[in-house]
Amino acid sequence: PDCKVPMNFGVQYLSCSSHCNIFFEPADGSCIGANSVIISLNSPVIHYLTTELAQEIIDVQEFSNEAVQCFLESCYSGDLKPNKNIFRHIIKMAHVFKVSWMNRKLNNYFRELVNVVDVETTFDDLLFLFEESVYVNTAIKNGTLMDSVVKKFSSELIKSDQFFVCQFLVSLPLRSNSSSFIPGLDAIVKITKNHTQVIINAVSGLIQKKDVALVEESCYLLERIDTSSLQFDDSKAYIELLERICALENLPITSFKKINAMLINNAKKSFHRISQDLSSKSLPNCKFLEFKSIKDFEDSNALLDYLCTCSDVTNGYIMYDALHEWAVNKVGSKLANKEISCFKKFGEVLQEKHWTKIAENYMDKTNDSKREDLKNVLQPSCNRIESQKAFTLQELFENNNDVKFYFHHPKREKCGQTCRCGFIVQVTGLFPGGILPAPFSIRFISDHDFSSEDINLNMDCIDASNMHIAMKIIDEQGESEEFPITWLGYPYKEETGKYFVWGRHRFFVKGQGVIPKEKAIYDWCRYYLPESKIVLVVYVFE
Repeated sequence: PDCKVPMNFGVQYLSCSSHCNIFFEPADGSCIGANSVIISLNSPVIHYLTTELAQEIIDVQEFSNEAVQCFLESCYSGDLKPNKNIFRHIIKMAHVFKVSWMNRKLNNYFRELVNVVDVETTFDDLLFLFEESVYVNTAIKNGTLMDSVVKKFSSELIKSDQFFVCQFLVSLPLRSNSSSFIPGLDAIVKITKNHTQVIINAVSGLIQKKDVALVEESCYLLERIDTSSLQFDDSKAYIELLERICALENLPITSFKKINAMLINNAKKSFHRISQDLSSKSLPNCKFLEFKSIKDFEDSNALLDYLCTCSDVTNGYIMYDALHEWAVNKVGSKLANKEISCFKKFGEVLQEKHWTKIAENYMDKTNDSKREDLKNVLQPSCNRIESQKAFTLQELFENNNDVKFYFHHPKREKCGQTCRCGFIVQVTGLFPGGILPAPFSIRFISDHDFSSEDINLNMDCIDASNMHIAMKIIDEQGESEEFPITWLGYPYKEETGKYFVWGRHRFFVKGQGVIPKEKAIYDWCRYYLPESKIVLVVYVFE
């Protein structure tokens, strides 16, 4: 007959003795009768088995009775009603027997389950989605369901990569004999691509059980994570974990070789990072200190006392930035210096620590340079140098940039060089690989052999130790204002991708957008349109 499936043939005829001419035998040994014409219209495989091979018995002992019944009823009714208990059996039957419309509906059913996942989804529901996607990928070579699970689970909006992965790996011993075990671990690695420390912490918990049987699984995971982007603490934890595995009693020689290879590989990467550090230097105020650590002090004197004990405060500029940001958060930028009541004490700290005073042009926007208590804080203006380029938001935050600064060499009236004197600050962008802030860095190029056609690098009169970086933001109307960056923390892209965040500054990526309702650590924030640009400003003090 010329019929287009899915179609309702009348499910009441299923198993009817006068109607059935083929029989399906599922795992429980039962026998379910059906009509070969109806099933053949849905399945070209059944059509071949019944018409070409004249088969009357269809062996489906791989599948449960419930799944076979559901499959046949769906062929008869043209309506599919899957449930979680039989999902993997149904989707494999649809694949084996090539029932294309059923395959599409099952894929859509699964994706709908994935789409409704949120922060309140239970571990059991997440586990179902994860294990079924791994099974489908393994059993029928369909990776699209796993791709949707990995994408959803690793979303910053859901954070299942941390919640789910930790619980999954804790119960790893219960799953290590499963046929989908290795593909499951591969999926875990994909989900935690941007949070590899999650795997390190979870495996560390497994190894604490001192169960040598878990070493193979642990090695499999650790071999596949990317350690190049690990921060210092996580890298240290990674090495300590490998050492603990090596110390296990009765460790198989194959596992020992794998761990040793990972230690050697990590050493090579560390050497590469050290080589990079030798060609560049970190800037004193580019440690991206967190504002939340200074926000809640009652007054500036208490804050100053804290700053005197803080190891990251290594010069007066970093100390002043903390006082200024604290005051700005309380009263705004125009009244900030008036809120700081400890300038006299600040001057004494500068003298006691032999730190350079603050240049007048670093504070000139406050119009407070004539205050008596600033006498021991300020010095004449220092060399202020702007970057040659004003960067768009994407250029600065998402790309790697060699930022050039030109200046007049103080010791050379006549210069034989064909290009201008200057220096380069290297900015490493946030991406690729996710929205983690960790890769972002600002470093001073100290390598004399660094190649640049239009700039003569001068290291004799300038060094990272006497540089202090700020940023000038040019808004969409061309108006500009300068801000310190020392206590803004790492910049990052907000989880919805609508704007970049750097401290109290919010830079919209596209359009004006909606001002986000967020629980910020700042009492107020600044917002900028996508047309805004950023100029880096370096103050060079003696």
